[in-house]
Amino acid sequence: MAVCVLSIALSTGMNLTPILELTTDCVQPHPLKSNLRLLVSFKRRGNATHVVALRKSEEVPEMASIHLYAADAIDLIVTRNATTRAQFDDPNRLLVYKGARGKYVDKPCRLTSSVLNYSINAFVDQHQLQTDDGKPLTLNVSRLRQTLLNRIWEMSGQDPLMTARTGRHAVETGNAHYWEAPPEAETNMRFLGEARVEELLSTPTIIASDRTPVASCQNVRRGHRAPKDGEPCQDYLGCFRCKSFVVTGDDLYRLFSFYWAALRNYDTFGGKRWAKYLKQVVRLIDEEIAPHFDAVFVSKQRERAKHQPHPFWRDLSMARMAI
Repeated sequence: MAVCVLSIALSTGMNLTPILELTTDCVQPHPLKSNLRLLVSFKRRGNATHVVALRKSEEVPEMASIHLYAADAIDLIVTRNATTRAQFDDPNRLLVYKGARGKYVDKPCRLTSSVLNYSINAFVDQHQLQTDDGKPLTLNVSRLRQTLLNRIWEMSGQDPLMTARTGRHAVETGNAHYWEAPPEAETNMRFLGEARVEELLSTPTIIASDRTPVASCQNVRRGHRAPKDGEPCQDYLGCFRCKSFVVTGDDLYRLFSFYWAALRNYDTFGGKRWAKYLKQVVRLIDEEIAPHFDAVFVSKQRERAKHQPHPFWRDLSMARMAI
């Protein structure tokens, strides 16, 4: 049953809870095409019913088709657990099984997330599934959903509307949690970032030789986190963990420009990445750096940066390059 659940997740990109709550009549005939089926599920968080079109194999008895099409996997479950399901208090529940341990021996049980995770881990161990570096493969419904949506993202030419529609979520949700930039995007953005940094570093009125876009540095070329190859350090987010990091009163304008950019661009930066890379930085500025300066001066620089941000921090495109 765990393998069938993985097949459904891989074919549809559904979240775990809607899969666990599927009913025996969730697969309905397609009104237009005989080789398609409609999968009807309910999403609690959105309080809405979702319909997904599934391709139906013409060769149901073949085991290979079970792994390819979610409709076949569901048909297989309905057939194999019919007796157990008839003994369950909810005979329409799809994912039920006969218990084999403790007080649940020979009793009908519904599939839960914990039991599913245990079964998937046993499946991974049994078949010695590994990643490219030889570590045990981490396999779960969420990862399969992300894999499917990223594949759709690539095949659609990075079309956010089509990918979000397939995943049945908002574009903002996909940008924050699912989509990954194509490999060439990192190269292109790095080139753009290096060009922009070189432009700003070559303008003394904007950034002096001992300053970074965030604040100051004891040595931008030979400091603690600098590459030490003659090139200026570009690890802007690393400044807050760097022994060479220095903040003076003259730096507060740039520092708070970065601070406001981080707060303004939470959605576009991506919720998970924001929490991982910027949440602590914002806290450090508020609690560890600002209290060391005159409160009136800090307030003035904070408001200036909020309404007239430094050119480097009008958005977080440069911070993305540091990740």
